[in-house]
Amino acid sequence: MDLQNYIRLSNGRRNDGQYFRRARGTALERAEEKKRRFPLAELKRQLEEREALSGFPFEAALREPGLSVIAEVKKASPSKGVIAEQFPYAEIAKAYEAAGAACISC
Repeated sequence: MDLQNYIRLSNGRRNDGQYFRRARGTALERAEEKKRRFPLAELKRQLEEREALSGFPFEAALREPGLSVIAEVKKASPSKGVIAEQFPYAEIAKAYEAAGAACISC
């Protein structure tokens, strides 16, 4: 479908841009409403709080004394493609944890 056909109104007349102006206006109104509901300062505060709670488990694991292993659970690889169609992620992750993996990357 070419652009001219795309911008026709359903009644067959050419769209003079009114539809797009209305859509833009609606999008701007929605953005303003979200800004009112979720002020930037509040979003930043929530992000900082979340980061403080989550930490960086991989970094923490690597800082532990001795050898730390980060085990990777992958169904496919860029070079080999799909490793296994039936791939029991949870079981593999549990086995890595039981074997002493400090972190598991999925």
